[in-house]
Amino acid sequence: MRASLARTERPKLPALPEALTRTETIKPLTAPQTGELVSVPKAFLAELLERFAEAVAAIGRGNGRATAVRHERTCLDAILSTGTAPAGCTTDQPR
Repeated sequence: MRASLARTERPKLPALPEALTRTETIKPLTAPQTGELVSVPKAFLAELLERFAEAVAAIGRGNGRATAVRHERTCLDAILSTGTAPAGCTTDQPR
């Protein structure tokens, strides 16, 4: 009779680097309003605002990725520990 090759111990995932799960924030504007008017070329101001919007969007995308990595790791760890996917951990998520 052959011995069973069933695995009794469950593998553990290594800890994720903090850089993969850290979310970013932008510091709020804190400069006091002085009431002084300055002249800035319209094209420069438009480019500056566009770059600021790109930075805000990049932070949002990065935070979404960090959250997804944490969720995936939590689900994967639960699957490896128990052998089944817990509620909220489905495989039919869009990529």
